[in-house]
Amino acid sequence: MAGFLKSLWSIVTYRKRARLESERQQSEGYSAMFSPGGRGEYIEYREGDKYLAAVLVEPDRGRRKLKLQASTLKEWDKPVKGQQLTPEEFELVVGRIRAYLIRLHGVEEVIVDDSPVVPMDELFEGMGWEKAEAADGQVTYVRKSPKD
Repeated sequence: MAGFLKSLWSIVTYRKRARLESERQQSEGYSAMFSPGGRGEYIEYREGDKYLAAVLVEPDRGRRKLKLQASTLKEWDKPVKGQQLTPEEFELVVGRIRAYLIRLHGVEEVIVDDSPVVPMDELFEGMGWEKAEAADGQVTYVRKSPKD
């Protein structure tokens, strides 16, 4: 019952908390938010003209503990793609994203995961899918036949 009431209270107060979070971020000169229209797989972080998309490693697991892929927090995507964040910038960005997730979304723990990223082709092929590229360049993955 307590869990239900906590969830209900979170829903009821979300708009106010979102407004306060937006005001806080604006006063500090940055923006951190889940990608509008996305499925919650990454967080957009903007600071002036700088931008990066922080990838959530396990975004669909209840949102009490989230892992951020460290490699997506080490370089700016804009204005100069690949420009390295300084160690101070890295800590500031991680801290701001962590605070956003905790304050607005009730996440209890945010972990920065520095494990290597598995390439998409390797991941799908390991699961029994094969890459199929259309003439227009669109890439899809199809299930391998059991006969193969």
